[in-house]
Amino acid sequence: MAFPQKMLGRSRYDADRVLGITLLFHFPVAAILGWIYNAWTPALVVGAPLAVLSFWLSRARAGEASTRFLLAIAFMSFSALFIHQAKGLIEMHFHIFASLAFLLAYRDWRVPVTAAGFIAVHHVAFHILQGMGVGVYVLNHSTGGHLIVLVHALYVVFETGVLVYMSIALAKEANTTQTVFESLEAVGDGRLDVVPAGDGVAAAVRRVISGLEALDHHAAELGHAVAEKRAMRIADAGLKGSFAAVSDRMVEGGRLVEELRMKNEASQRNTTEFLSSLTPVITAMRDGDLTKSVATGFGDVYDETAENLNSALTQLRDAIGELNASSQQIDGASTEIANGSDALAQSTSEQAATLEEITASVTELASLGHATTANVLEARRTTAVASESATVGVNNVERLMVAMDETRDAARETAKIVRTIDEIAFQTNLLALNSSVEAARAGDAGRGFAVVADEVRALAMRCAEAARTTAQLIEQAVQRVEGGVTISQEVGVQLKDVSQRISSVHAVMEQIGQAADSQQQGVAQIREAISDLNGTVQQAAANAEESASAAQELTAQARAQRAQAKRFRTEESTQRQRIKRAA
Repeated sequence: MAFPQKMLGRSRYDADRVLGITLLFHFPVAAILGWIYNAWTPALVVGAPLAVLSFWLSRARAGEASTRFLLAIAFMSFSALFIHQAKGLIEMHFHIFASLAFLLAYRDWRVPVTAAGFIAVHHVAFHILQGMGVGVYVLNHSTGGHLIVLVHALYVVFETGVLVYMSIALAKEANTTQTVFESLEAVGDGRLDVVPAGDGVAAAVRRVISGLEALDHHAAELGHAVAEKRAMRIADAGLKGSFAAVSDRMVEGGRLVEELRMKNEASQRNTTEFLSSLTPVITAMRDGDLTKSVATGFGDVYDETAENLNSALTQLRDAIGELNASSQQIDGASTEIANGSDALAQSTSEQAATLEEITASVTELASLGHATTANVLEARRTTAVASESATVGVNNVERLMVAMDETRDAARETAKIVRTIDEIAFQTNLLALNSSVEAARAGDAGRGFAVVADEVRALAMRCAEAARTTAQLIEQAVQRVEGGVTISQEVGVQLKDVSQRISSVHAVMEQIGQAADSQQQGVAQIREAISDLNGTVQQAAANAEESASAAQELTAQARAQRAQAKRFRTEESTQRQRIKRAA
């Protein structure tokens, strides 16, 4: 496996870096020994290249197996160099034991064995060469040399054995530590499938993983309990401390989830029952039946909603009932207005024909000549009376306007009728006045026009009668139609205009009484006024027809409202149907 080598590989990489620097500092030691023992040549030829090569390997190829073996041989080579420079000084052999101890940092038993084998070969070979007088040194005496080499070898073997054991133990510990790290990393990633082997920390980590597995099992059981809508069932896993606390919290959470589930199911039942009672009411509303109501007893929230909906249904039933009653009243009132408008239109047409005849007669009267002072005085008295009558009429109309203010929005179409009546009354009064004036101006020759004057007065009486009839119709319309304010205001304006015109005619008559020589011009003005009256009467006829059309439209709208209202069935309509069936 590659994973266990991670920690060992890192420690061996670090050991190469540290031991490379250590070997680099061996060259100054070799230089000092060369100065002391006059052995510069070995220091420069062997020590310098060995130190540089070792340092380069520790930097360029750190962590590789060949590097640690070469560095082990380098340490033993420096031991041999120091011994040779010191002429076999026995204390220099201590460097061998110290260097072997350094190699323990690799945690590889093969490295100290390689170093021990290398130094053993060196001692045997250099001891033989030193005995042959070649000029190399391994010991600084000539007696007992083989025995000393053997003793040194035994010490090296002993230390190497200890180092091998410690290296194996340290490597095993590193592997165990690596597996512990990997297991903890897996736990951190949410995986419990990596379990470390060994004792100590590994055993503790295994206990932690076992506790986590138990908690995971509890969590899974909690999930199953929630999914299956049941209580949580777990066995005692022997957890302790925080694990036991977490397990207890899971159990408590499972209990709370179960309680919430039961509450939720109860709430769902209430919701289902409430919707079951609500559906028929909504279906009845869709079909126009407003007699249904929503049941209660499903909880405060649902009961409040049901009460609000029942209240809304009650208000809707009341509104539909009021709409039905209002549409019936509007239908009756609009029918009466339409009938009155038709009668008024017919009467106005007759008056227009009469006005055309009067216009021809007045034109003929204008060509006859002169008027007398007595007839002018009579005309003045007549206009004064007409002015007073017009003032009284204005006052009455103002009172009517006050009464009609309460029905401004529902009787606008009635204003056209009132305006038509006003124009008819004005034209009739003006016609009567003109007839009297002409009869007065004609004298004896104008007695024949007295008939015309009588006809005019009769026409005025008919207009007054029509005005009274129209006033009655207006009063009835005001009682039935809300909104006649606008029409009453228009009628008031028209009547004020009538009063102003009568006052103008009275002023004209005053001028006629003061200057008899201007009678011809007054007659011309009267002729023009009659022509205007004829146009006004024609307009009044058109307005009457429009009023009749508007009344018919209002009737159609009222009937449409009744049809819409009849779509809905209320308690009152149901009761009426029962009464009809019983009858």
